[in-house]
Amino acid sequence: MLYFALVPLLLLFRHAGHFEVLLAWIYVALRLVHSLIHIGRGKVTGRFLVYLFSCLVLAAMWAGFAIDMASASMTLANQGAL
Repeated sequence: MLYFALVPLLLLFRHAGHFEVLLAWIYVALRLVHSLIHIGRGKVTGRFLVYLFSCLVLAAMWAGFAIDMASASMTLANQGAL
């Protein structure tokens, strides 16, 4: 759910750079691997590690977005636009 909220925000605010797109594809690939483990072997430990790493990638995406938004608002405040 957080991924599907973040991607439109990145596009709307034009902060979807190369690094964000790379992280988004890594997240999608990890979720695919998570699903394949679930369907296949079903090892909970391996599946959890893939899920945990995908959560870290998503957290990094949100942190980058928050930093970009804070930086943009500080720039506007310094220019006297607010």
